Amino acid sequence: MELEYGGRESEIKKLARCYKTIADASLCYFIDSNEVISVSGTDGLHPLPADYKILGEYISNKVKDMKI
Repeated sequence: MELEYGGRESEIKKLARCYKTIADASLCYFIDSNEVISVSGTDGLHPLPADYKILGEYISNKVKDMKI
C-alpha cells in the first residue's frame, strides 16, 4: 500500500514553521506537535490514537503554565 503522504514528512514539517510565523505575528502561543508526537506509518500524516492522548496532555500542561 502506498502512503498518500509518505515521503513528504519534511514538507509537512515545513507547515509548522509557517504556522509559527503566523502565531508569532498574531502574538499567539504555538505548539509544534512534531516535537511531541510522530505521524503514523498508516498514512504518513495522522498520529496513532494513543498519540492524541499524549498530545492532549502536553497541550493541557502548556495551557496550565501560561501566564495570561
